[in-house]
Amino acid sequence: MEAIGDVIKDRIGNTLWTTLEALEAAMGEELRPIYESAERVRSLVSHGWLIDQVTATAVANSAFPCWQWYDY
Repeated sequence: MEAIGDVIKDRIGNTLWTTLEALEAAMGEELRPIYESAERVRSLVSHGWLIDQVTATAVANSAFPCWQWYDY
C-alpha cells in the first residue's frame, strides 16, 4: 500500500480539494495506469519477502488450495 501511496501522493498532496469527489477523481486518474497493468502492480508490490509471507499464510489457511501451481 505504501508503494502505491507514494505514486499518487505527489498528485494529491498539498492541495486543498473543494470536494471529496474531486479528490477521489484525482486519485482515480493516478491509480488507473496502475490497476490497468498487472505488471505495474507487480513491480510495486512484488517484494520477495512479501510474496513468501502471502504464500505461507495462504497455505496455512488453505486459502489458496493450488498454491503449488502458482509461479511467482
